[in-house]
Amino acid sequence: MLSKVDSSPTEIEMVAKDFNAPANGGNHPWTIESGTISTLLLFNQSEGPQSFNVEISAGGTVWRKRYKLRPMQTQAITINDLIRSGAKDDFGVPFPAGIASGQAAWSVPAKSAGQGRLLQSNSGTAMARSFSCNWQLEVCGGYLGNNYQGEVPVGQTVNWATMFLQTCMNSCYGDPVGSGYASNYGWSSDAPGIAGIASWDESGNILLAGIGSGTTNIEGWGSDAWCTVNIQNPVTTTGCPIPTNEAVNYQRQDLTDSGSPTASDFLQTLATSGNDDGASITEAEGALGNDQCWFSGSGFPAFNSVTGSTWVIGGTTPGFAESQVVVPGHNQWGPDEIGFLPGAVRYYQQNGPKLGLNLPCGTVLFQNLAITCPPSSGDSTQTYYNSNVNLRSTIDTTGITNCREGVCSPHNPYQ
Repeated sequence: MLSKVDSSPTEIEMVAKDFNAPANGGNHPWTIESGTISTLLLFNQSEGPQSFNVEISAGGTVWRKRYKLRPMQTQAITINDLIRSGAKDDFGVPFPAGIASGQAAWSVPAKSAGQGRLLQSNSGTAMARSFSCNWQLEVCGGYLGNNYQGEVPVGQTVNWATMFLQTCMNSCYGDPVGSGYASNYGWSSDAPGIAGIASWDESGNILLAGIGSGTTNIEGWGSDAWCTVNIQNPVTTTGCPIPTNEAVNYQRQDLTDSGSPTASDFLQTLATSGNDDGASITEAEGALGNDQCWFSGSGFPAFNSVTGSTWVIGGTTPGFAESQVVVPGHNQWGPDEIGFLPGAVRYYQQNGPKLGLNLPCGTVLFQNLAITCPPSSGDSTQTYYNSNVNLRSTIDTTGITNCREGVCSPHNPYQ
């Protein structure tokens, strides 16, 4: 680096570059007093891109930003411009105004990859000098800063935390002298079924997905060319994911309950972002149903409304015999029994034609569905996720056919 003027005083300063020097960081006081311009110069002397961590202290503020340089690129950061513009760092902190001096530090988490210099130039004194107290900085500690406060809702992905790393001089252990970045980050969850790692970036930020209700540990690690730091924090997730839809599957004729053998069993597989096992599904009345088999004076009431049943997701429902046989799997609920009772089928088959009722005849019902999270989740809110599910049952002269959302049972011969 060279400063040269034609008039007196004249000062020439040369700064050597040692590409094999172990130093990967440095610092020096900066000033803008008396017309001085302070410029931090960063050099990427490697054959690959490098990320430089820059920290500039100004009064009680530490301004922190990461600069990514291409191979053989030089980056000039003029502190005077940062002050004039109030530039924000990577964490949204503006560079404070009214400060005339402070400390500037830089580091790169790789060996022999970069250099830095603080250039102080002053046209009034016709001088330009570069400074840097070089050192080897190694990551030696850190902590997780929680970006998301509180418990993570199941079914949501949140910007959970940022890994802040500390650096020591020439050691993986000891008293930190500053902060830094890693060249590599990684994250894992002790229980991915509770909290999953959605993604992370090269600045140490992690996006966390709530999968199931509970508490687990999230471990992160950051490494540079010398050391690795491991950090672990607990996370609690609450609630359960809300389904967006469900797939219907016919199972068999009902063989154990009051609807046997004319009702049909259907299992539903939830379209959900996580684990809903242990939660419950409750049905409620949707739009008004229409029983076209019923007539005034009929021996059976009109079959045009749902019963308000509740099922356990992913397991048997207590007191429901059919669910002990047709057992729902992971994120499934049911069986939902659809169909006329046996007595009503025979009644309409035998008496309907005598009274002018044309067969086939049937009914359509509309079902609204709500999910309630497991008691262990601490969330007892009932949330509706599906409305006016179409349920149909059709009687003909030889039997009955039952359908749910267009998925139908085989024709069941029953007379």
